Amino acid sequence: MLNLKEYLQDFADGNIEWHELISSIEENAGSSLDSAQAVLSQLDEVYDQNFLDRNTIELLKKSIITAITNQGQENSRLDLDFSIPEDATAATMANPAAPETSGKQQIEIKKGSVLRERFVIDELLGVGGMGSVYKGRDLLKVEAKDRNPYVAIKVLNENIKHRSDAFIALQREASRQQRLAHPNIATVYDFDRVNNVIFITMELLEGKPLDEYLKKVFKYQGGLPKDEAFRIIRGVSEALKYAHEHHITHSDFKPSNCFFRNDGVIKVLDFGIARAIRKSDDEHHTVFDGQDLGAMTPAYASLEMLEKSADPDPSDDVYALACVAYEILAGKHPFNRLPANTAAENKLNILPIPSLNRKENRALMHALAFKREDRTPSVEVFLQELLGEEKSSKKYKLYIAIDAGIIAVAVAVVVGMYFYREHHMETIIGNISSGDSALIQQGLDNMKEIDSSRKVRVLSRVNDKLSGYFENQIMEKVQELDFPEAEALVAKARTYYSDSARIENAAQKLVEEKGRVLGSLGEQYDLYLRERRLMPGKDGKDLPGVIEQLKKIDPQNKLLTDVRIGNVYSDQARKLININNLEAAQKLIETGKRLAPESVALVNAQDLLTSESQKIERQASIDQLVATINDNLSGTVDLASVKPIESQILRLSSLDDKNPVLATLASNLSPELNRRLEQLEENPTLKAIDLFRSNYKTLLSALNFNTELNTLDKLYETTSSQLEKLTNDMADNIALGNLDTPENN
Repeated sequence: MLNLKEYLQDFADGNIEWHELISSIEENAGSSLDSAQAVLSQLDEVYDQNFLDRNTIELLKKSIITAITNQGQENSRLDLDFSIPEDATAATMANPAAPETSGKQQIEIKKGSVLRERFVIDELLGVGGMGSVYKGRDLLKVEAKDRNPYVAIKVLNENIKHRSDAFIALQREASRQQRLAHPNIATVYDFDRVNNVIFITMELLEGKPLDEYLKKVFKYQGGLPKDEAFRIIRGVSEALKYAHEHHITHSDFKPSNCFFRNDGVIKVLDFGIARAIRKSDDEHHTVFDGQDLGAMTPAYASLEMLEKSADPDPSDDVYALACVAYEILAGKHPFNRLPANTAAENKLNILPIPSLNRKENRALMHALAFKREDRTPSVEVFLQELLGEEKSSKKYKLYIAIDAGIIAVAVAVVVGMYFYREHHMETIIGNISSGDSALIQQGLDNMKEIDSSRKVRVLSRVNDKLSGYFENQIMEKVQELDFPEAEALVAKARTYYSDSARIENAAQKLVEEKGRVLGSLGEQYDLYLRERRLMPGKDGKDLPGVIEQLKKIDPQNKLLTDVRIGNVYSDQARKLININNLEAAQKLIETGKRLAPESVALVNAQDLLTSESQKIERQASIDQLVATINDNLSGTVDLASVKPIESQILRLSSLDDKNPVLATLASNLSPELNRRLEQLEENPTLKAIDLFRSNYKTLLSALNFNTELNTLDKLYETTSSQLEKLTNDMADNIALGNLDTPENN
């Protein structure tokens, strides 16, 4: 049994369309008279509960009666059924064309899928008439450590992907929306195709679709407060107005195609079936019509769109805008989500909104006229009629209600200040619009002095000029490979236009070019590492040249901390040390330390080099000392002739006490030394022994005459002891009177 109330609730909430509701009722009510009667009874209950208005209930009853009348007729459908396009034939519905990617590996879109080896699918965000939208990551931005690597990825739905014009639709969506650089229009980055997947990438928006936001509010208060509602209406109106100025209609404007960001900014998205507005003097225009994909939403489509009776026109979007505005203010669709042709046939009128005055309600009625000739012609006029936004000359009328003499002065001051500020603002706009870099910078500097409302007006009027200026500046730096400066320019540009398509496209190209350059440098890095191109050359085609470029382009690049840098320089330095090419080894280590200052391998290589250098220096000193000693001992070798070169002998002994020269010298001096010791032993006098020791003890120690030195020391001690004993005995005898003195004689 059909639970009609649930279906009607879904219809009122916008979860299903009118034709879906009608199809469900037909299917249940048309099966039997009893079923029809049960559905009619439920409709009466719904009406009694003030669930839907009388007009909608009556139309639903007509549908039930039609279903009963058509009972038994195969494939019967009411005129209200929009589910099958008029131009769809039985053949095309039964056997749709095969995709262009037939025979290629099919890609399944799921969490973790990677498109074009660049975009990683993270999660599904929503499904629309033409495509599914996913949250994803741009791996180029991840590698470049971009502050926000996330993007939205829209993939063409399976149910329309096989149609020959589907690829055109998504391509048109990307190219058109790339041209729409406006704060209230979602930024589109690029369009691409991989095997069976057609997709575009765009900015990732954080917040809620407007339809979800409105449902949450309607549950409690039936609509938004007037101030908040007008703010949202103004934002989406400015987006549509800007698109119309660029000869583009949206053609599927509805709450779900608006996005309410967390920061309060409202964005219009999904220009997927937008069509170029045909200019009066154009002889050629696109023959593609996105409506052929069946992606428009009947509840918000104008009568002309539903009947395909006229070329696209801004007033089509005005009708949809008025439907959305009414829904924002009143909490419900003006015709309870009935298509315009159904509402027109049944001569439905909208109910005035209590929170609006007569003029504002009249503005909505004008915009919701079914016929184009009766409808508000443009978004600009709609804003003027609904929000009272008249020309500036009417805004500043002053009504004098106090003393004329006093107020005249006040008015003069106020008006004077106003025109001064307006003139200052116009000067800034002129400077920025000039195209001269110096004047643009001057204009940006002067913009700091104006109030926020004028600043918004300036940025709005110079949008194309200033966005283009930043785009050119960024791309110049990208061409110069000055990526840090280009990134700084992107950050600066975003302070003026946080979601400009031109700036974001330039930022995207920056990321892509930086990724390309880093990839090329990575390949060069590996090549030069393998080929051991370790020392800097004139052409920069070497490892130091690549690393210096990496430092400039990406100071945090992982290759800059690659342990292989220190290891390869250390290994090559050790090879040079082993062949005593210490100078080249030192240069290699110094270069390596500059590139890898934290390398332990290079510290160890430096220690080894220092040790080897000291060994060589020590050997050179030894060789020099040996040469000096040999030159001075060309004749007779004795202690007297050796004494003048004692310091050289001592130095040689400290460096190499086993040196053959010392051994030869000791051998030549040994006979004389032994003879001198024998003489001292035969006639030991303390003075002679002490003199010999003082003159030759250090020299004898350097020549390793250890035994002879012991003998000399013992002789000195023995002689010294004997002399001391003799002295003591004499002193004792004198004290005792045992010795003759001169007086006794």
